[in-house]
Amino acid sequence: MTSTFLVEINKLKNIETNLEKSEQILLDYLHKHGLTEIIDFYDSLEVERKKGVNIIQNEIINMLTLLNKFKSLPTKTEKEKEHLDYKRTKREMILLAENIKSIHHKTNDYIDKLKQNEKKYYDDVKHFEYKIGDWEKQNSLVWSNPRTNDKIDENISSFLTFLSQNGGHSNGWSSDDHNLFLRVRSKCRNMEELCTYLHNVLPDVSEEEIKLHETWYLKYLELKQKQKEAIKTWRKSKSAVVTQTKPVNSTTVRVASAYSHRKKVSRHEIKEKLEKWKQEKLERIQQERILFDETEKQKKELEYQHKLKHVEIKRAIDNWKVAKLEKEELQLHEKHILEKNQRLFKSAMANRLIKEFQIQDAVFVRRRIESCKPKINCLQRVASSVHATRDPSRLLRPTKQWISRIKTSVEDCTHVENSTTIKTIQRLGMPGWRKGVAVSR
Repeated sequence: MTSTFLVEINKLKNIETNLEKSEQILLDYLHKHGLTEIIDFYDSLEVERKKGVNIIQNEIINMLTLLNKFKSLPTKTEKEKEHLDYKRTKREMILLAENIKSIHHKTNDYIDKLKQNEKKYYDDVKHFEYKIGDWEKQNSLVWSNPRTNDKIDENISSFLTFLSQNGGHSNGWSSDDHNLFLRVRSKCRNMEELCTYLHNVLPDVSEEEIKLHETWYLKYLELKQKQKEAIKTWRKSKSAVVTQTKPVNSTTVRVASAYSHRKKVSRHEIKEKLEKWKQEKLERIQQERILFDETEKQKKELEYQHKLKHVEIKRAIDNWKVAKLEKEELQLHEKHILEKNQRLFKSAMANRLIKEFQIQDAVFVRRRIESCKPKINCLQRVASSVHATRDPSRLLRPTKQWISRIKTSVEDCTHVENSTTIKTIQRLGMPGWRKGVAVSR
């Protein structure tokens, strides 16, 4: 950004130097030939220009004062910052921003005004250059009664007015853009194709502006054709007037020859001066064009380097962002793993401590219970043992109890009772306490 700004400043400085040199040459020429009207006009413009420059300089000085004040804010101590009126500082910063915008708009308006004046003076100069060819022609001294009209033809004046109101012969466009428009216009078949192509080549020019420029150009061609026809008509009428001349005597011829000789000399001098001035102007224009081409080349080269540097910086920033993001993700992953391990370790330690505390509590409770129980003298159990004699002969004999059991089971199997029916079921007897109750009913 700074390099581009410095290049623009140097370019403007070189243009200003060349303009001042050309201006000084022109002033010397005017002083030499005593053209006071042009000098007075230049002095009035110079006074107005200096006045505008002084106003802009004063505004810039005021802005620089505020800017230097703001630059000293970071170097203040903590105590000074505590006593600083931030609201006032904010108002001053807003005022500075508004002043910058205001001076930007003023300079743009002033430049637009100068461009309009330049176009107007350029058209006037072109008009007078066109008239010089007619003025240089030698007019014979004849007595005639031509019907002349001091007023300019309406078609010519309307064409000149149209040029002055619409930014000259290119409608305010640069010469390169207008020439490109003419070349593309001759190749394109319709308006949409023309607008699309020019908008792609000149992205700063919208399609609406291209359509307006096309409308202007059609009007320009129409008025220019009318101007040409008016000039042809004027030339025909002039040639017809010259042929209708009266004869002159010898005295008039001698006076005319002397006058024409003196006029030839003055015209020859003027022509030489004009040729010299045109040559100087062409050389100056060529120098300016060479200088402009060099500055444009340097500007494009610096812009290309700036773009490359910007791309490299952007690539480095993107790489740094990616590396930073990967590093943050890795740190976050490690942090999650560490927190998870800590939680697992804490839960394991808690479970282990809980078990230990439970065991300790159980031991404590058991000891406490044992300490609270009364002590009882327990008798030791002694295993009882019966020593009896056994008769081997009774080994295969049944016991009386077994015999009785067998008999009982046989009798039960042989005795079969009748089946029980509802008629054979004995009814329950009525209790005595209910008998009296039943009788009373």
